[in-house]
Amino acid sequence: MKGEVMDTLTLPEILRQSAASHEFKAAVRALEAGDLDHAQRRIAFGPGEPPSKVLYAVLHVLESHPDLLIESAHVDGYVRPTEYSGEIILQPDTVRFSFVWDPKWKAQQLGWMAPDGQPHHGRAARELGHQCFRFFARVP
Repeated sequence: MKGEVMDTLTLPEILRQSAASHEFKAAVRALEAGDLDHAQRRIAFGPGEPPSKVLYAVLHVLESHPDLLIESAHVDGYVRPTEYSGEIILQPDTVRFSFVWDPKWKAQQLGWMAPDGQPHHGRAARELGHQCFRFFARVP
């Protein structure tokens, strides 16, 4: 329904429910805190990728697939003006997900419009973070 936002779990709740290793969970906390040296021991991503968007991809997979054993992740994403798309590969079982994070799409879905009449993608990104995935699917 337009204007409704799903409840989201907090980072501690997502991590508590996840089957990911303790080391991976520590890397997620480090990424959230901006400690990239510690985070990138378990979560690899390119220098042009915004850590906040990498975190969104990691949180989304943890929340949507809490049963996955995850020891490390490699995120290969591409930044566009209002979206971030790519693939996340999880180890040890080489589980792959393809994704498109698109806060403009989410704002449009919710009817959140900026004063200029365009979807308020900044609000969606700020308030909904990892809930702004237009597409997130396991790759066979």
